[in-house]
Amino acid sequence: MGLFGRGKARDPYGREALIAQNEAMVERAGATAQREAAAGRWAEALTFSDISLQAVVALARFEPGDPRHVHGEAAVLYFHASVLGRNGRVDEAIAAADRAAELYRRLQPHNPGKYNQLVADADGRAERWRAELAGHAAPAVEAPAAEAPAAAAPEEDLADTVDSAVKILGDVALSLTTERPLSPKEARGLSAIGITPVGADSTRARLARFHNTIADRLSMEDPDDDGRVQGLRVDWTVQGLRVRAHDLFVEASEAQEMEMRTGFGDYGLEWARTLLFLAKGERESDDDDAYLLEEYCGWLAGVLGQLRPYAIVDGPTAELVQEADAFLQEVGDW
Repeated sequence: MGLFGRGKARDPYGREALIAQNEAMVERAGATAQREAAAGRWAEALTFSDISLQAVVALARFEPGDPRHVHGEAAVLYFHASVLGRNGRVDEAIAAADRAAELYRRLQPHNPGKYNQLVADADGRAERWRAELAGHAAPAVEAPAAEAPAAAAPEEDLADTVDSAVKILGDVALSLTTERPLSPKEARGLSAIGITPVGADSTRARLARFHNTIADRLSMEDPDDDGRVQGLRVDWTVQGLRVRAHDLFVEASEAQEMEMRTGFGDYGLEWARTLLFLAKGERESDDDDAYLLEEYCGWLAGVLGQLRPYAIVDGPTAELVQEADAFLQEVGDW
């Protein structure tokens, strides 16, 4: 058959196989999640629902814009919202339901009769969980009162919370870099400024992303001449968060977490960005010790090797890979 099989060039990165694998994972994990939920095993349902979601998101990256994958992600998110809420992760449930409604709206022009109702259903699910979070009412369909998390009384007005966003971010950063669990007040403060808190029981990959989210928000602040914002040394704090995010990605990879296997196009891209940030910082530092620069570049080269298949179908990934390759060529032979 020659080098190219039956007249067709080989898929050098196994793209078709990856698509088939993710399609099967969406179906199998989704069906298992439904069964676990029907049996009232909500923790197990969440595990499989999350796997199904990661797989359908991966499909959307392989075939961007395909209405099947837009619909598939929305449908998985709609179910995922309910399972998140049943597990007490109400903020994430609201975000998932809102995202489902947003995706269904994209499809409305194709079939208004079908998608008008789906949008309304997703919006309704989000509103029920908002009511639960506010303590106004327990969603009768979503979760019985015995399983619903108790709404905490606010310790401060939300307007004051938003005004003190930098202090909240600084407190959360301290908690993360010292590996101390977030306090209820810190979690409520993050929610008030639009960041979904992540629990200590989350996967390492999600914890890594959470560290980067806080670092990203802190990086948006304008420091004074001493590099501080309200007394917080932003550059040191952001550096510590990024280093910890990298460590968590390493641990997640070595533990072969499901998210790192099925959602590498997403988490791997974030890991590569983290490594590029750290490597650039080491190159620009006054430290003559090149050990850390070599360490970060070595990891970056390895992550890029796994990301290249995704660069074929995803523009942001292709741009990041190109930028990182150029950087590695500048600093040495990788």
